[in-house]
Amino acid sequence: MWSFLALTTYLLRATKILHHDEFSLGSGDLLIVAVIGAFVGYIELPGVMLLGCSQAVIAFFVSRLFPSFALKSPKTEPGMSYPLAGFLCLSVLEILI
Repeated sequence: MWSFLALTTYLLRATKILHHDEFSLGSGDLLIVAVIGAFVGYIELPGVMLLGCSQAVIAFFVSRLFPSFALKSPKTEPGMSYPLAGFLCLSVLEILI
């Protein structure tokens, strides 16, 4: 996850999408992934991450198509941020069930 954070941050800064003081992922997301990995084990972790990220992408596209279903973010900029942690926690519940 740390290498993914470094790579995506570097690429987004190189394309001028992010400013020099912004990161592509919050460090809280990385900590939650570490806790989830300790809870479900390293064998289930890729499935949890794939499921959580897929749900986040689906929620993003649904909120773009139907703005009334958009997640409320404290940012008022056009490039809103969506928290990944909630989707990761939901995917842990789905994997365990």
